[in-house]
Amino acid sequence: MKKPQFDKKRPLSWSALSNFDNPDYPEYSDPERWYRQYVLGERGPATPELLFGGKVDKRIQEDPTFLPDLERFKVMQHTMNPVYNKIPLIGYADHYDPGLRLADDKTGRKVWDQARANKTGQLTMYLAMIYLMTGIKPEKIDCYIRWIPTVLKADMTVDFAMPVHFETFKTKRT
Repeated sequence: MKKPQFDKKRPLSWSALSNFDNPDYPEYSDPERWYRQYVLGERGPATPELLFGGKVDKRIQEDPTFLPDLERFKVMQHTMNPVYNKIPLIGYADHYDPGLRLADDKTGRKVWDQARANKTGQLTMYLAMIYLMTGIKPEKIDCYIRWIPTVLKADMTVDFAMPVHFETFKTKRT
């Protein structure tokens, strides 16, 4: 395996970092698979969970009547692309009120709770990118993880757990 080279064509993302060695999802942490996906750019088949999450994300952006109690912030799909030590970074925050609030929506069967929201590196990386781009310190921004529970159905498709609801966890970084 040759040394990973992150450049403008393939910037370093949270998913690349988190999938490199993730004990929660060892099936995605195989070094050869990681290399093929994040260095060579080869994409394998998407899981039902990823497909469902992508559809939910798109619908949240496009349809204000979908999950109407889920607040949409001023900027949706906020693109962040700073460079740190000559390494291009990339990130897309689901919701951002510049300098005030940042939120990421999560679907999934694995339970999100306050401890998991406090621990996730995704928000930490997003805040670092915002700091690199704007100079706004992480402690100035309130962060939220909003989890929408899902279930795996008998036909191996994913759907919302009933009744459809979401749980919000406020967290901070410094």
